[in-house]
Amino acid sequence: MMVLQILLAKGKSGYTLASQGLNTLKNDLDADSSSITESGQYIACAILAIGLIYVVWSLATGKPHGKELLIGWIVAVIFSVILFK
Repeated sequence: MMVLQILLAKGKSGYTLASQGLNTLKNDLDADSSSITESGQYIACAILAIGLIYVVWSLATGKPHGKELLIGWIVAVIFSVILFK
């Protein structure tokens, strides 16, 4: 980055154009990363919903580790809420 600034410092207009281009690139990357985060939230919700179905089934049928599955599912929900907040 420092070499780029030194090379572009020779011409003021070139430096201004480069900084504008970098700002545009940064804005585009911020928009892309927010859409990726939103997709991750939807995927996490789908996985948690499928997991909840299994947890309810294991609790309803009296499986030996049903309560442990419920605790794990609750921890996963808390973790995902904190992660995507």
